[in-house]
Order: sequence, then structure tokens, then C-alpha cells
Amino acid sequence: MREQRDFDVIVVGSGVGGGATALRLASSGLSIALVERGTFLPREAENWDADEVFRRQRYQSPDERWSFDGGKPIKPASYYFVGGATKLFGGVMMRLRERDFQEIEYPDGLSPAWPIGYQDLEPYYGQAERLFGVHGHPGVDPTEPPQTSQLPFGAVDHDRPIEQLIYQLRDRSLRPFSLPLVLQRHSGGACVRCGTCDGYPCLVGAKLDAELALVRPAIAHRNVTLLDNSMVTRLELDPASNKISRIVGLRNGQEFSLRAEVFVVSAGAINSAALLLHSAGGRSPRGLANSSGVVGRHYMAHNSSVVMAVGLKKTGTVFQKSFGVNDFYFGDEHYPHPMGNVQMIGKLHGPMLAHRTPMLPPRLRQAVADRSVDWYLQSEDLPHPDSRVSVGADGSIRLDRKVTNLRSHKELVKRIRGLMRSLGYPLVLSEMLGARTTSHQCGTVRMGSDPKQAALDAFCRTYDHPNLFVVDGSFFPSSAAVNPSLTIAAQALRVADHMLAEDFGIGNDRSRESIVSI
Repeated sequence: MREQRDFDVIVVGSGVGGGATALRLASSGLSIALVERGTFLPREAENWDADEVFRRQRYQSPDERWSFDGGKPIKPASYYFVGGATKLFGGVMMRLRERDFQEIEYPDGLSPAWPIGYQDLEPYYGQAERLFGVHGHPGVDPTEPPQTSQLPFGAVDHDRPIEQLIYQLRDRSLRPFSLPLVLQRHSGGACVRCGTCDGYPCLVGAKLDAELALVRPAIAHRNVTLLDNSMVTRLELDPASNKISRIVGLRNGQEFSLRAEVFVVSAGAINSAALLLHSAGGRSPRGLANSSGVVGRHYMAHNSSVVMAVGLKKTGTVFQKSFGVNDFYFGDEHYPHPMGNVQMIGKLHGPMLAHRTPMLPPRLRQAVADRSVDWYLQSEDLPHPDSRVSVGADGSIRLDRKVTNLRSHKELVKRIRGLMRSLGYPLVLSEMLGARTTSHQCGTVRMGSDPKQAALDAFCRTYDHPNLFVVDGSFFPSSAAVNPSLTIAAQALRVADHMLAEDFGIGNDRSRESIVSI
């Protein structure tokens, strides 16, 4: 071992869950290590180059290979940076609906109730919205849950063609609403409403991702140490108890070990489950935190489709991801089951279509994109034990997904396709995104009130190991049908408050001043 250092808390992963946990704990004075597999994503001209980002896949992990549904290992759409995958997210921070925390019946089965309710997270939703500087206009979304706090900033303005589309939708008795976005359009904000936002890194730092909103404020505290380029490969048990004693991994190609009193795993639903499973040992042959057998199972990622409505004229739209529609979220008079959320997707460009239309000349691809209005549709993906993450002896990841709730998603796609045709778009194309789309991954280390059916309690503490928490999309018992980032942030703040309120022996007889950067 090249390095061995002691901390009060070690957080593995610097995305929304890990970043929010570290930031909330930072002011306590506890010594905290924030361990990140990746490095800082560089600000460079290629951030806004569609060909580089999408066709050349510049920011995807270059060496990683996953197997999907037993197929040949291929390069996944995975991103490892300080701030996690939020470095390339679309910036939507939406609360789950009140009913999403309750049991919901679908034709394919049940969406289970959470061990917490909306009111448990409501104050933390407000705190997370302030940390991320969310822009929005409450009171329009028909499914909006009650809120006791105001959003920090007003809604991001719409492009003129998008305003016209909103008027058309209102004429059809729909209630489009401004998306809650973390793009800094307030006075002094850096957002320039470019056409390269959703799916791109932000060259000017105007998208408050987890790095900017959480990690940088956290590491401004002397007691928080960021270890980037540090891949954790195992968690190890204390020989005399069920507590985790240390992490082991590779930093800059060298093996390292770190000890702590409390451990937080926040590597994302796929990698957190893989880490726990790969940490199997003599006393935990099925993996850590897995006496229930659920770790890696019940993987969810939303049933998602992109719909392109192509007209005869160029739309003239630059920034289009500014509004959503939830009128079908809990069903309608023709289909009584929830269908899901509809929102604009970042403006599609020719290079983004290249891998789906390899025979089309680039000019024709761009001509189609110039004339399209582009939607992102997401429906709930029901938890199923056979949708799972598993690992090989070498740590390689296999992802199997049993798709559920397709009827509800098809109903949603049907409505938007018909709507856009009725608005004068003669060509409406749709494509359901496949298993490689893991941007809304959740559910693999689910929380619940029964230790036989769940790995985590209501505060994301593992039932098997009293000093181990898992705080990312893994804890979701159900996926709902909205973007998960804000819920992860809110729960992370709640969990961190719980850690500080309870007596976990954190920091006892420890000289925190002795902790320095590694």
C-alpha cells in the first residue's frame, strides 16, 4: 500500500449524492475525504462541438466496457468527472410528485411505496433548489406538489418559436410549464442560451452541475479533501465487527487504502451496486450490504423516447429545452394509468443523428434537424428483480434489464406524435432509447422498512453495516417519471443531517487539523 490515511467520513463519488453529502457535512468540522474516480472536466472549445461530444464521444470513459443483456462487452455511455454525470446533464431539477411516493398500480404490476413520504423531503427539496440556483415558474404544472419555499430565480425565457408552440398547446387545453432549470440566467448569470447545453459540458460554467454547486463549495472548507483520479475497487470489513474499516483502490495507477469511521457510497446506481458486489468476502459472500439479496437488483432507468417533429421550414430555434408538459403524467380519460413526463430536449444537431442515420449525407441530417422540434418522453420503469447489475471476478459489469410498463410509455408516445401531426408537422419520428441509456439510473440498493426486502433504511444506512450509507439513485424504491437529480440531492441533505444528529462516534479523539491534502 502506498498511502494510508484516516478520516472521519469517506464519500465515494462526487456527483449529486456525494457532493451534497460532503457539502452538508463540511461545516461540521469533520475530516472528510471526497474520493472521485475521474478528474475535472476541462473547459475547452470541444465542450460545445456536437461532432466531438456525440459522434467522437470525447467525454465518455474511453476504456470501460459493459455487457448489456449478455451481449458482447461494449463502451457504455458513462462519464467519470468531478461532479459526476451532471457535467453533461440537461439541467432539469424537478421534484417527485406527492403520489410518486405512494403505491401506484400499472397494467404490468405495482410501483411500490417509499418508506418516506413527500413531506419528509419537502424542506430538503427547497434547500437543494437554493444550492443549485433553480430557475422556474411554480403554479402552472398541474401535478406540482405543494412547496413551502420559493424558487431562487424566475423561469428561463423561451425562444420565440418555442413561445409559439406553447400557445398552440394551450389552445389544445394543455398546460405547458417552464422547466425548473439550473442554467444561470438571472442578473449576473453566465448563461448565453446557446444551442449546446443538454448533453454537453458548459464552456462558460453557466450550468450549475454538482461540481460547481456542491463540490467546489465543499472543498473550500479546510477539512474536506478531494482525491480525484482515485478509483475505489473494494470496501473491506473490520475483522471484529460488521463495520466497514477501509476502502482500497487505485490512485494515479498506485494502490491506496483509506480508513474512516463512516463511509458513504455515491458512485451511481450501477457502480455503487457493482462496488458492493465486488467487495464480497468470507463473511459477506453475496457482497456487502446484501443479506437481503437485493443489491444489484431492481435496476430502473425510465422508459424513454425521443420524438422529432419535422416541419417544412427551419424552426430558427437555438435553445429549446425550456418547458415541459405533465397533463398525461397520471393518465387521462382514455388511459387511466400514469403515462409520464414530456419535456423539450436540447436542440438536436446533425452529428447527434449520425449513429442512427449512417447512410444519410451530413447536410441532409442537418437539414432535418434544422426543421425539427425535439421532445424527450419518460415513463416509469417498474422495479423487477431480474433487472440487475452483476459483476465478474475481474470487476467487469453486466447490466440486464427486463423492460416493464411499455404500454403506458407507448400511450404517451402516441399522444405526442398525434399532437405534433395535428399542429402541422408532416413527419414525426420517434425512437425508444435502449439499455445503453443509463442517465436516470436508479434502484439497485433500494431502501425500505423491511431488511429482508431492502438493503437500506429510510436514511440510506445499510441494514448490515452500521457505518455504511449509500446515497445516490440506488436508494430509489421506484423510478417515478421525472428527472431524479433533485430527489437525490434532497435525500443526501436529509441523510447528512441524520448523520450529524445521531451518535456514530464520528471524529472522537481525532486531531482534525492534522488532515492535509494527499
